[in-house]
Amino acid sequence: MRESDDSGTSRSYSRLKSKRMRTGSTDSGDSSSGVARVSSKKKERPDVLRKKEEQKAEEERLSRQQWAESKILEEQVARRLERYLENELAALLKSREEEFLAEIERRVKVEREALEQRRREEAERKAREEEELRKREEEEERQLRELNERLARQRKEELEEERRRNVG
Repeated sequence: MRESDDSGTSRSYSRLKSKRMRTGSTDSGDSSSGVARVSSKKKERPDVLRKKEEQKAEEERLSRQQWAESKILEEQVARRLERYLENELAALLKSREEEFLAEIERRVKVEREALEQRRREEAERKAREEEELRKREEEEERQLRELNERLARQRKEELEEERRRNVG
């Protein structure tokens, strides 16, 4: 029986040994293995914290990068919008310039026609005044001739009367 007991203990011993070999520990190393596990957990904590910090830093970096990209996009959109608005304004100003020039041309035409009308009226008035002046001068000349003729006749008649008196 002893042999079977020994074989039973040897079987359990071999099981433990194979288990230790799988885990990489021995009976004497079991206590240090536990310490190693505890210290590895302590090492894992900083590793986990470091990984979390790295992940957080990476997320912050990505967030800053996305923010910077969004700002660049905003600036590009703003520049495009500004160019679009400048082009629209230029087109509007061009059309307004054409309207403005057309309005100026219309006003110049109206003013030119009004000026020509005033010049025609002034020329007609001046022609009428010159015609009236010519007629007045002709009338005055005619009246002066008639007066001279009458005076000459009167003088002649007076001279004849005086001669008759002197003769007679």
